[in-house]
Amino acid sequence: MSKPHVVFLSPGLYPVFAQVAEFKGGAGGAEVQQAEIIRMLTGIGYPVGIITADFGQQPREKHFGVIVDKFPRGGNRGIKGFRFIYPRLTDIVSLLHGQKPDVIYTRCAGAALAPCVYYAKRHGAKVVYHCANDLEFERGPIPGVSRRDTALFRWALKRTDLVIVQNAHQRESLARNWGREGIVIPNSYEDPTAKRADFDGPVLLVGTIKRIKRPELFVELAKAIPERRFKIIGGWLDRNPETRAFAHGIRDACAQLSNIEFVGGVPFAEVGKHFDGASVVVNTSETEGFPNTFLQAWLRGMPTLSFVAPKDERGVTGTQVATDLPDMERRLRALLHDRDAWARQSSIGEAQYHRNHTSAATAAKYDHLLSELTKPGERRRSVWSSLSGRHP
Repeated sequence: MSKPHVVFLSPGLYPVFAQVAEFKGGAGGAEVQQAEIIRMLTGIGYPVGIITADFGQQPREKHFGVIVDKFPRGGNRGIKGFRFIYPRLTDIVSLLHGQKPDVIYTRCAGAALAPCVYYAKRHGAKVVYHCANDLEFERGPIPGVSRRDTALFRWALKRTDLVIVQNAHQRESLARNWGREGIVIPNSYEDPTAKRADFDGPVLLVGTIKRIKRPELFVELAKAIPERRFKIIGGWLDRNPETRAFAHGIRDACAQLSNIEFVGGVPFAEVGKHFDGASVVVNTSETEGFPNTFLQAWLRGMPTLSFVAPKDERGVTGTQVATDLPDMERRLRALLHDRDAWARQSSIGEAQYHRNHTSAATAAKYDHLLSELTKPGERRRSVWSSLSGRHP
């Protein structure tokens, strides 16, 4: 039996997947993870396609054996006030018609999930939604998503064929608030060129520069610990004036300190070089799904310090967790001034990586999931019982 054709709908994926050196901002952990999954699937024989936003590429390109279609900018097409339907959502349906997927995969917590469900129900395809942030399954607003798009997303969420979550908390909130069962598949990441962490290296903050990530707290840590070096790596979306102004404010604050370097955006292919030889990765976000930076740190034996604690199925997390900024400062001082404490936390993160986050284990889970999801006829076991031992 041939493997199903899987199409990924991801507006920000193109620069990361196609390895566009000129693009230095806007792509985050969700895009990195989708690029990893695509590489895993193509490596085990899956036909894969991508539908993504317009970054100046051709309407259709092929990268690493994967067809990449872009949805065009809306421009003046359609009627003002209704352009969120045509052309915004109808373009997605048209591109899905062109790729004819068996499975549609997306991490878009917004209106884009709705045309995926619309297409799938009319053409016998399956829709997989993968949660990217802990707040997506809570009741109430989703940060950065309008009320209208949130309503469309939640309408579509009830009609997806499978929901994948990153951690036990997301699975619990999905069941509690929306009555759906989620399959936990941990994120994975590989970097064969990675170099080991260094106790004496700089402290890193890596990610897109926006308010929800709270990079200003990292600047406060640098002020409080002037004897150590700090570094911020991350870009922003220039087309968003508010985000750009906020990022410029962080950059200017860094310029006032001698021990912190604001690198700004770098191509994803070069991000790993900044992790090599660093000492600690700090995450100051108020909410996350599962930070890809944890994996980039742990595989190097680098401790992580965060306000969020994504836990695995056993309830274990590989990061140190702070309750507030003073607590984070205290914990960071201990890691930076106590080599034994640093080594212990290094071992905890590295063990968590090898236990849950290698690509080989993750590829096997996706292969089994997609096989069960698209199996024709009556299935003896549901996807849920097959993968997790539970029924929805």
